[in-house]
Amino acid sequence: MQFVGLQNKSVSYEHRTSIEEYVDEKIIEILKKVLKKAEKMYLIDFSDKEFFNKLVIHLQSLFYRSKFKTYTRNSNIMELKINYPIIYDVSIYLSSLIQEELNIQFNEDEIAFIALHVGALLERQKKNNQKIHLLLFADDYHDIAKNLQENIQKALDDQVTISSIKTLEEIKSHSYDLLVTTKREVATQFDDSIFVKPFLTNRDINVLRNRIENKEKARKKESYHLLIDQYFSQNLFFNKLDTIEMDVSDVLDHMAEELITQKYVDGKFKDSIKKREEMSPTSFPSHIAVPHSIELDAKKSVISILTLQEPLKWKNYKVSMVAMVAINKKEAQTFNKLFEVFTEIASVDYNVDRLSGVENFEEFSMQLKLMIDELV
Repeated sequence: MQFVGLQNKSVSYEHRTSIEEYVDEKIIEILKKVLKKAEKMYLIDFSDKEFFNKLVIHLQSLFYRSKFKTYTRNSNIMELKINYPIIYDVSIYLSSLIQEELNIQFNEDEIAFIALHVGALLERQKKNNQKIHLLLFADDYHDIAKNLQENIQKALDDQVTISSIKTLEEIKSHSYDLLVTTKREVATQFDDSIFVKPFLTNRDINVLRNRIENKEKARKKESYHLLIDQYFSQNLFFNKLDTIEMDVSDVLDHMAEELITQKYVDGKFKDSIKKREEMSPTSFPSHIAVPHSIELDAKKSVISILTLQEPLKWKNYKVSMVAMVAINKKEAQTFNKLFEVFTEIASVDYNVDRLSGVENFEEFSMQLKLMIDELV
């Protein structure tokens, strides 16, 4: 109970004696070592004191519980896997290092609790999405332009950045997402232009919000389409494999060998895939498995697709499609944007049925892009 109580307090890491009163120094040092490795692997800043204190207290409790195999049940495992795949994978990596360093074993439920700690940290660190850039061209009589810029910024808060110009000629030398102007004739001359009144009205604000939302959607769709073209390959699309004499291990070997042959990964990838599978199966209730390495150790990032003639029992679920993921550390931040949305799409049975029923790679790519457009 002391550990639970202390987790709800804001204990300063600088006051090491208060932590060491409850946590073994060995566990403190091991967690610091593990987080340092994870920082290099995932490029995440784990220096947050509140995060460290709460996680090290949890780890102390987990250490004792693992000795008696008295694990705490966590009903959020599948939700974490589906909705927060990157957070869950970071937690898998942390868990593998912790188990190795402390010479203990624990189950998926405990990994999910570590994921909650990681998720809380990343939520605090989460940066705003790329903002829409507005270029303002307005009458400058009696500070109209200045006041209009301030009112637009106030109304739209952190959605936009705004630059202001004084002459029409300046437009050509500026890049922008939307041109906002008080001059009707200018709004009709340029694409992506919005006419607003010199004294901003509620209708103007609603028009701006709608156009910004549409612009963001269009930008996201275009970005995801480019990522699909970049990280899916026709050479790694295998349709309707006959698995009547194959098990999960055979399928993993088959797909990993293709990645090795095509020089996306090295020979260690196969063992890392299977280690990840042992820690937490990557099959979903939607009839897909998404096996991937426990580390970001690929030479190039890619998603290999395999559809099956008949469903294959994959731990707790039957799967009709397998998406094997290889991630290169340098490409991780860009790749993870696609990985998250792909996992969200693949969590829906209907989507997996559509994707696994295609005849060729071109149809697969088109279907996936349509699903992303529907989601965004």
